[in-house]
Parts: sequence; structure tokens; C-alpha cells
Amino acid sequence: MKNENLYTYKPTLGKPITYQYSKFNGMDFVSSYAIYRLNILKKLKISKQSKDLLGYGKSSEYAKKDFDMLFKKFESLENTKEKLSLMLFMQHKYLRKKNKVQKYCCNILSKFIRKYEVSKKIYLKYDSNLMKISHNYSDMTNYLLLSANLAIYYQYSKNLKFLNAFIKINDLLCSEFQKIRKNNYDLLHFSLNLEINAIKKLYLKRGIKIEA
Repeated sequence: MKNENLYTYKPTLGKPITYQYSKFNGMDFVSSYAIYRLNILKKLKISKQSKDLLGYGKSSEYAKKDFDMLFKKFESLENTKEKLSLMLFMQHKYLRKKNKVQKYCCNILSKFIRKYEVSKKIYLKYDSNLMKISHNYSDMTNYLLLSANLAIYYQYSKNLKFLNAFIKINDLLCSEFQKIRKNNYDLLHFSLNLEINAIKKLYLKRGIKIEA
């Protein structure tokens, strides 16, 4: 019988993992991964995905600003939650319409990926150059928002770099599930659903159906 115990990538904030030289452990491992993710989705008990991700990325404060003003606003913000919420808004409003926004989001999200790959942490505050100005990295909302942003950009670009990054962040979020506030469940639901569907599609292209 297949179970989730074969999937061993379960990092925590206190015990991160590097993923270096990870090898493929067969389809039982992939099925275990899918079961693990689906079990987390069941715990969320969300029957229908909210269209606005609980209001993240749809702030009326930004609705009437053009994207150049939004870029300036993003760079002026220090609070990571505010930065990543604004990024959600920019992607929601402009990602499929404006090449300038596509390049901007790609650049910023790539910087966040590099920072997470090195430290396995998302800090509470960053300056305009995305240099950390806080030592606090315990707020799970920031990891949720980054995962959702990466998921949206992957959905648009199909660049596997972004899929790989939010899979790793989702590993952390699933391991630290008890630390996630219920009012943020919708963000995790969104990201996990997109992740699982993306993985299934990639395997189907190779003629392989994931059994879970």
C-alpha cells in the first residue's frame, strides 16, 4: 500500500535541508509525494478556491496606479508581507499584459529564489535592494506569499526554475503546517493545487500517470 512516508523532504525552519545531489527514487516515491500533498490539502478543508486569495494582491490602495508607480512603491516598502502582497497584485493585473511587468516580476522573484536557496529563510524586512534588514524569519505568511507568487509566475512562464523553488517552499509549509494561521489556508491551498497539477502534467507528457 502506498503511503506518504517515502517522501522524506520535510524541512522545518529549525532544520532546513539542502536538496543537494537528490536522486530520483522511483514512482513509489512520486506517489508518496502526491499522497503527502493531498493529505495536507484535506486538512485545509477548503471546498472552493477563493478568487482573490483572501484579499491578498487586490488592495484598493494600488488599484488606480500604473505599473511604473507600482515598481516605485514596491522598492519603497520594507515589510516583506507588503512587498509580496503588492507583487501578487502586479501579477494579477499586469503579468499577461505588460512585458515590462513580466521582466520585473521575473527579476524580483529570481532574487528571492537565490536568497531562499542560500539561507532557507524569508526575513521580515528587506531594503530596496532586497538586502535583509531584519533577523526575524518566523512569519509563515511570507513563505506562503512567496510560494503563491512563484506559482503564479510558473503558471505564466512554465519556467521550471520557479516550479522547483515553490516546491521546496511548499515542503517547508507542509512540514510547518501547524504554524500556519487558518486565515492563510487559502494561500497554501492555491499553491499546493497548482503544484500538484503542474507535476501531474509534466509526468503525463512522458506518458506517466501519478497514482495517489
